[in-house]
Amino acid sequence: MRNFGLALLPLCGLIVATPITDPPQSVDVNNPSASDPKTPPKQISFPKRPDNPFPNGIPTQPDKCDGEFPSDDCLHAMGSSGGYLYYEKDSGCSNNQKNVLETALWEATTLAFYSSNFPNNGEGSRGSASAHFYMGPDYLSQKDRIAGNLQRVSDFKSGKTSEKAYITMSCKDTKNLCKKRDQGTVGGYAWTYNGWFGYYHYITFCPSFFSIDNMDQKITEIESALSSGNTEKASDMRYLRTTGQYFLHEMMHTRIADGGKEPHINDEGVVEPGRTYPGNPAAYGPNLVHKLAQRPINQHGGATRASTNADSYAILANCAWWWDTTGYFPGVPGKPGPSSIEDDFPISLWIDLGNTTSPSKADFANLFSVDAEGFGNLTTTTSTTQTTTASTATATADDSCKESYKFFWDHFEIYGKNFDPSKFGKDGSGLKKQIEGCGALTGWHFDTDTSSGWQWHATGNLPVGTKDCVGRAVVSAGGEGPDGCKGSGL
Repeated sequence: MRNFGLALLPLCGLIVATPITDPPQSVDVNNPSASDPKTPPKQISFPKRPDNPFPNGIPTQPDKCDGEFPSDDCLHAMGSSGGYLYYEKDSGCSNNQKNVLETALWEATTLAFYSSNFPNNGEGSRGSASAHFYMGPDYLSQKDRIAGNLQRVSDFKSGKTSEKAYITMSCKDTKNLCKKRDQGTVGGYAWTYNGWFGYYHYITFCPSFFSIDNMDQKITEIESALSSGNTEKASDMRYLRTTGQYFLHEMMHTRIADGGKEPHINDEGVVEPGRTYPGNPAAYGPNLVHKLAQRPINQHGGATRASTNADSYAILANCAWWWDTTGYFPGVPGKPGPSSIEDDFPISLWIDLGNTTSPSKADFANLFSVDAEGFGNLTTTTSTTQTTTASTATATADDSCKESYKFFWDHFEIYGKNFDPSKFGKDGSGLKKQIEGCGALTGWHFDTDTSSGWQWHATGNLPVGTKDCVGRAVVSAGGEGPDGCKGSGL
């Protein structure tokens, strides 16, 4: 018999509870599935969870607010009202959709609450094995960051972090992004803005989000499979994703999660040797989240990067919850699952405007298009174009440049070929010198890259607002044009 229901009932206020500690157990972190039950159970039930944080429903934004372009008066009004999460005034969400969203929020805070105590569970626990698999073998180096970020999401309604972090939700596709994929769909998109009165987060939920199962629906499916002797779904994370996991991914992008104390949580990329477009595949979904975690830090992976990747948190939390629910470790089996399992789960797009671009002035079409590169299979392309010159018949200079705001800096990523060697310099030294003229350069990395027709790849970080300068530096170092690095900083 199941003892976990997420129907929206008029419960009492949010209780203060202690995160769950694993029961005594011994799990081989290098082979966690070895501890799976030998005989599938006939019935399963969810662990205990905290009360619904919004038992009376989520409020609507104050009248003076424009949901997409909040004024300082709007942010001040939200702060004065004591709320942190709102529907836009004209959200376009039906009552049924609001029920789905409120259930998803409850599930998300439940997952965060349940997994936040994993560092205290010790070696050989399910918590440590989950973190080893989805955050990296070196997860202990970032355990306080990971646990703290999850705890802040769990406590967001009463936590101190929430005083200056506000979320507004809508079901209106104002940016026309809900159908912008050839294969699969966009489940939602969000942007963050650092205003004078606090951090503001605006999330649009697309129709495909509302087709995802919630926890109650999913446990019925998993229990049915186990009772018939089928353990595949319980042991494969690709089958276990829910609206709660999706909503938790969105929450991890907000300032509520990092609290202004930790690096902002992004959508990190998995560096692949055979890139087919500038940038790298986003670490989204169990396979790529696991791959990011298992890469050593000198290959752009491990817990340092996983701890700033939103889906790593969502999947870690989901893993801990479902493992204790079914007894089976939900990993990524070494065999392909049905294509619909991985490809059809809706993606989430997110951009951070920082404090240098007002939402009313942002080029949302371009920014979301750049973010979508990491998911591939797009119906639209980014505004970056590859230009050539007829000065030489066999060695035309070409480049692709993009820049995105990350935490306190602008992160740039440049691919190029056939630059004038007298300007480019050995191993990109000329390019580096030009970029150093834009500000304090950190995290410089240069490597040769012959995939997809490119010859080299350079990345680094600069102070915010330097995007246009990077574009000029590319030209000064022998490039044909600034390409995607032009215009104001993000």
